[in-house]
Amino acid sequence: MRQAHIIYNPEAGNKELTKEKLMALIEAEGFKCGYSSTKEEDEITISDDTEFLIVAGGDGTVRKVAMKLLKGKWKGKNLPIALLPIGIANNIAKTLQIKGTPEAIIQSWNNSTIKKYDVGFVEDTPGADFFLESIGFGLFPYLMRKMSRIEEETSLSSDESLETATRMLLEIIPEYDAHNCDIRIDGHELSGKFLMVEIMNIRSMGPNLNLAPFAEVSDGMLDVILIPETQREKLASYIAARLKGSSNGNSFQMLPAKKIIINWHGKHGHADDEQLTLEKKTEMKIEVKRGALDFLVP
Repeated sequence: MRQAHIIYNPEAGNKELTKEKLMALIEAEGFKCGYSSTKEEDEITISDDTEFLIVAGGDGTVRKVAMKLLKGKWKGKNLPIALLPIGIANNIAKTLQIKGTPEAIIQSWNNSTIKKYDVGFVEDTPGADFFLESIGFGLFPYLMRKMSRIEEETSLSSDESLETATRMLLEIIPEYDAHNCDIRIDGHELSGKFLMVEIMNIRSMGPNLNLAPFAEVSDGMLDVILIPETQREKLASYIAARLKGSSNGNSFQMLPAKKIIINWHGKHGHADDEQLTLEKKTEMKIEVKRGALDFLVP
């Protein structure tokens, strides 16, 4: 009988999956399972015989667990992560093709394989020392700040939250001021005035925006998405199409990269779901570490 340990975010998604139901589903498939809640994040203890971690939550919960693993908090173990995506966007799970009911996903762990997962590392930037999804500047972190206020004042379901974020993004595109950015990608320099720059490790980010449709999490590369102010209408058209149900990927400039030095001349930034307030001309050095994490995939 395989030993697992679940880290469960009871506030994730629509809060429909209780601890009791979750543990019953896992144990019914023959797994022994320890339990921790994200509410006790600093007190989580993983037993020595644990073979893999179960993360039941959204992308933010995955980030918290990844931080512990990357910093060797659990006796230096690089334990594989099995995802139960019950968050709002679940961009990481979507990229890894983990989908279906909780019952079906749990059953798949008996025949799963290991998927290596790259991680982007950032030098000397408080709050942004690594990212699993993307790190970016401009329009999207500006949207994050606006959505934070809405979520504090209202109670939205997962679907409502995604739609609200997408609609608000469409509303702020015309008003957002583009910013200058200097960027060096594997030694090649370019600069310009951009609405947003996103450095992607996976295919989608935020409210399931498929900005890097060909991203591969184990190829040792990041994808730099550049949207200049000259493409304001093109971006608005893409977001409007998303609201109408289009699943097509974008056709914005996308450059593969291993090492990036970026200087964003604005104050809005983010690393995954963490908001960053930048000082003027903050220089970031970003590098991908290949296969830093392991995930269980069908």
